[in-house]
Amino acid sequence: MIGQFQSAPVAVAPRHRRCAGGFTLIETLIVIGVIGLLASLTLAVTKRFITQSEIRDTRATLQVVQAALREWESLADRKLLWWDARDDAALRDRADLHGDVPDIFIITEVLEAIRRARDARTVLAAIPPHALHTYRAGEVPAWIKYRDQLWYGEFLDQLTVVDAWDTPIYATHPGRLWRPADANEFGPPDEDGTICTDNERRYGVAPGRQMVFVSAGPDRRFGIPAEYQNVYGDELIDAIEDARTDNIYSVEVTFHPDPR
Repeated sequence: MIGQFQSAPVAVAPRHRRCAGGFTLIETLIVIGVIGLLASLTLAVTKRFITQSEIRDTRATLQVVQAALREWESLADRKLLWWDARDDAALRDRADLHGDVPDIFIITEVLEAIRRARDARTVLAAIPPHALHTYRAGEVPAWIKYRDQLWYGEFLDQLTVVDAWDTPIYATHPGRLWRPADANEFGPPDEDGTICTDNERRYGVAPGRQMVFVSAGPDRRFGIPAEYQNVYGDELIDAIEDARTDNIYSVEVTFHPDPR
């Protein structure tokens, strides 16, 4: 009898797998990748913003120097005079700029000429202090090349202007008035009727016989690289476009059509 009254089997609820409390490895890698992408985008945007701000600051500094030069020219009723090796001693004595001074010191000569004129000097006061550098004895800056150090002593205690990337500003002046006899040596004249100097070929030609002030820009390279100055065609066009878009100028410039 006892065997006839067996208890019915008890139903057992199915067991559920307990959910994990964290991310799986794949999910973690995806999250890390997304965070990395967002961080890189943020850094890129921030860097671009900073670069654009530096470009604006540098352009403003260049325009201050250009304005000071124009004020000087207005007061003197002439442009700055410079001499070259073929000029006589009398012209050298009257000249404001050395003709054979290394490129790096041209702007220093310009600043000294402007500072001697009181009214023009007041315009220079608008240059932010961080953009000014004074040449000191025993502290030859890295941008003064060994071959130019012989000139360094002549510019002690004088100023130069640096851009937002601590690269000195260059200045280039137009050549003398072009003559037909110059065709073989210098090629065709610039648009303003002057010969094209080596510096103008590299840094660009300013209109109206103006001096131009130029920053190397974020990549710290000036003008057309030397390896492209003797080529023609697409390579030269590309090099000119790089110089035009990367360098920063105080006035709009053009490039000489004959890059010899």
